[in-house]
Amino acid sequence: MVIIIILLMFLPTGFTQNTIKYSNFTYQERSSVQANLTEAQPHILSISRYTDNSDTAVVRITRVNYYDYFTKNYCYEQRLLLRVIQSNGSVNEINYENAAEIQDINYCYIGNSSHNPIKIYPLFDQYILVTYTHATNTSDTTTYVDRGMVFDWNGNILSKLEFGPSYLYPGTNWYPIEFIVNNITPKDGFLRLSAVNGNETDSFKWSQYS
Repeated sequence: MVIIIILLMFLPTGFTQNTIKYSNFTYQERSSVQANLTEAQPHILSISRYTDNSDTAVVRITRVNYYDYFTKNYCYEQRLLLRVIQSNGSVNEINYENAAEIQDINYCYIGNSSHNPIKIYPLFDQYILVTYTHATNTSDTTTYVDRGMVFDWNGNILSKLEFGPSYLYPGTNWYPIEFIVNNITPKDGFLRLSAVNGNETDSFKWSQYS
């Protein structure tokens, strides 16, 4: 599997003009490590970067598993594959395949807007936050709980977080909504904005984690 990434860099050259610098990056997956489970071609699902190190990108790669004609959304192979790409060309591979923790419900888009349940947030230094939903019973949306794990670049799990019940709209339809941003000083943690269900009205909740 060969991945070609085009990186864009905006360089200010004046008050009225910006220059766009293009660079190509080619990376080949090792077949012995990354077996092709679905026989589909790989593609990039998301690219994120660190706020304290914009030269480093965290790329999520995946393959399509099947198309759900009922929900009209794609489902992907059930494993989390992250690649940390540094400006010097080095790549750190993170492969997480525990389907009992990150369950199959996380690997399918949901809703009309193709909402992805798994979110990737580079924090600082070599730390990456991955958020997802875990269920006691995947057939019962009232048991869905939002969780997170912090990985380092070697794929070690440094901590696990439980954020609370996942958002249901309008009452039973699962649709997790969150927005996470680093603190002004990233080492001090992050803020999480999430939609929560109420007795009569739904609302948004801010939480701080450090």
